[in-house]
Amino acid sequence: MRISKINLIIACSILLMFEFKLTLTQELTPVEIFNKTDSSLVMIFVKFIGTDTISQGSGVIADERGIIITNHHLIDKKNDIDFIKIVHKSDTITNIRIIGSDVKNDLLILKAFDYTLKPINWAEKQNHQVGETIYTISSPKGLENTLSIGIISGLDRKIDVNSNLIQFTADVQPGSSGGALLNSKGELIGIIVSKVLKNEINFAIPISIVWNTYTKASQFVIQQKLDVLSNDYKNRVNIYVEDLNDTIDLYQKGNESFQKGDFADAIFYYTLYLEKNSGDEKVYYQRGRSLFGFNYDSLAILDYSKCFEMNHNRVDLLFDIGWYYETYFDNYVSFPNEPYYSFVDSSYLEKASSYFKKCIDFNPDYVTAYIELAFLYNWNLKKVDSSLVFINKALQRNKVGFLYYKRSYYNELLGRLDEKYSDLSNAINYRFNDSLITNCPMYWWPEHKNMYWGWYFITRGKIDFNLKRFRKAIKDFSSCIELKIDSEYDLMDESNKNEALSLRSECYYNLEEYENALEDIESLIKKNGEKDELLKRQNQIKRKIVK
Repeated sequence: MRISKINLIIACSILLMFEFKLTLTQELTPVEIFNKTDSSLVMIFVKFIGTDTISQGSGVIADERGIIITNHHLIDKKNDIDFIKIVHKSDTITNIRIIGSDVKNDLLILKAFDYTLKPINWAEKQNHQVGETIYTISSPKGLENTLSIGIISGLDRKIDVNSNLIQFTADVQPGSSGGALLNSKGELIGIIVSKVLKNEINFAIPISIVWNTYTKASQFVIQQKLDVLSNDYKNRVNIYVEDLNDTIDLYQKGNESFQKGDFADAIFYYTLYLEKNSGDEKVYYQRGRSLFGFNYDSLAILDYSKCFEMNHNRVDLLFDIGWYYETYFDNYVSFPNEPYYSFVDSSYLEKASSYFKKCIDFNPDYVTAYIELAFLYNWNLKKVDSSLVFINKALQRNKVGFLYYKRSYYNELLGRLDEKYSDLSNAINYRFNDSLITNCPMYWWPEHKNMYWGWYFITRGKIDFNLKRFRKAIKDFSSCIELKIDSEYDLMDESNKNEALSLRSECYYNLEEYENALEDIESLIKKNGEKDELLKRQNQIKRKIVK
């Protein structure tokens, strides 16, 4: 029995040591913390009219829109402000606007019109403990991005009008005001207020307070942009605000504009409606959709977030937010040098994935979420097996041709050619169910189904052609050729038909049915002109016929 107890104690000790080791591995070294946050801090300079005095402080980049958090006391002078400028590494930014302030909590929110700034990571948990290791990064006395280490020495301190302050031991100096207080993961947990007391005790404003001031200022930015939109389009829609007292009319006019694709007018009407009725969830959603259509993506996400606060059961909302993050990452990959995407990183894929999975958690039959997850895992994360899992789950719920076609592609990547052929056959057999797919912006447009059906036929036909099963191949190529052309996609459909004609001609040629082969080649010449390769092939077939 004694041995058993000893073994149990040893086992528990090992487990505790392992757990402790895991905890440690989540923490970053000071070097890693500096590298993680170095690009997310700025120096702030404020000059006042009638004086040569310039106040210098620090600021934290809060988000990708260029919103910066600092201390209000930087501008708390009797003189009017002459200018505010920001220094970020070797860059100086002078296009700065004050968009929010909280005098009581000594917070100031600035907007820098520079979308290349990298935001800091906000901490999710706020259950801090005295003795916890912390870091500060700020610009004391103009020494940009100085890193210091210390511990939390007190919580919920009240100094003058400030309350709930975090007391800490890391060194700060004049110029550190507005800098970042970080946890051991390099995440923001507070904004430095510098030395509040003469005896040089250091304090920071916790992010629970900072967040409230920041979000109010963010809403101001949204409203300011929407006000600009309203002013820009008020004359064009030829109405006056006072003439539209009925909010139902405003909502209906917004919907009518949205249906026409006139997103600017839709934004205008929805904004007027929300000025009169700010608690209407559906209008935030509609305005968010309009903002997406007008390429105001970040504003759309904020409207969607507002809508989500009101109703957590909006599956379509979760899907659209996921699609936004996925699309932004895809654009970043395609156009990496565009300044608009400089803040995008792999976390956007994680966010996209999390929102699509939330859709499925709420509604396991939300097929388009499975499709987007399959795309995301294959295209961006290179996990084809995972893509196949998601497509299989979608097919369990809806047997549609398009899903079989996508699965054939993943099976090809995995080298499963027999499964690919079987999937293409199912895609053709179930193609008439494709209309069941809705709200899948990355892939599927039901009104252009014939373009997709052409792919089903021509892809299976190519496999039969390569295997010298020419009769089967001719049947699929003929089905592709006979499909009706969709007007908006006629170029892509025409390309399918041209390829199908060319391949069918080759099938006939291999079967020594030269007249049919010649007929297809001459159809191509008639459609595309007398190109050298077509004329050459025409002559070759004619020589066979003569013989």
